Amino acid sequence: MKLFSLKHITRFIPAFAGFALALGAIAAAAHARAKDVHLVKTASGTACIHTVEDNEGSPIRVLEQHGAYESATYLDKRRYIPVFAYQRAFDHIFDADLPGNQLLMIGGGGYAWPKHVLSTMPEYFLDTVEFDQSITNIAKHWFFLDQLFEDYPKAAEQARLITADGRHFLETTHKRYAAIVNDTFSGKEPVLSLASQEAMLLVKKRLLPGGVYATNVVSECEGEDISFLRSVVTTVQSVFAYADIIPCNDADFGLEDNYLVIASDAQYLFSDALPFDDDFLSNVLRDA
Repeated sequence: MKLFSLKHITRFIPAFAGFALALGAIAAAAHARAKDVHLVKTASGTACIHTVEDNEGSPIRVLEQHGAYESATYLDKRRYIPVFAYQRAFDHIFDADLPGNQLLMIGGGGYAWPKHVLSTMPEYFLDTVEFDQSITNIAKHWFFLDQLFEDYPKAAEQARLITADGRHFLETTHKRYAAIVNDTFSGKEPVLSLASQEAMLLVKKRLLPGGVYATNVVSECEGEDISFLRSVVTTVQSVFAYADIIPCNDADFGLEDNYLVIASDAQYLFSDALPFDDDFLSNVLRDA
């Protein structure tokens, strides 16, 4: 049941805003401790791969582009456990009674969530679509993607690594999936061609009945507005019967707030979902 209006949701914003100041200090400290720096050319510019420490002193390798952390990995035995909270939150799709074992992820990055799925869930098959082959090469060399296939030989049978534009893949594939996960960004900017109503119609076409769509949304708190999050929720709800919001903020990384938006034509109960009502909804995103 959706109970909260926009004014209720924005009660959380002052706390987030104060929290962001602390996060900024953490991020600055992390940059100050950066070491083992590598610069790699990618399709969207130069990626910086470097190592920082978390609050417990554990070394973490991060992939940074355009001032944003795009992925990260632990360097110890936890290398296949996602570092970021929003990446771990993708596991909420398994709260649903998924109609099959075929999964699609759009946006590979450092392949944090694919590595997690492939190392812990041998019953699932996962296609990962990444636009930039150089990013996949980075994941193989610096983020243990190649090591994954050595440690888990069956993962090579479970996984397909596809170099393609995500929107084009949705337009051209004939495969249908039990769940589709979207984590596409160019630095701090979302890929709008995968956020529009037209894109959601393609996603729905590529899902099996009862399938689940999940997308990572970064939406800055600006006064009493979370504009992009509201637009994304409105857009997915214009196509799917049900939409849920799950906050997944990190204490160690980033200034913006991450939210997981989950949609389906089947009604599922997702833990940690934030209730909202029609007052929260905004404009529908459309192709330009």
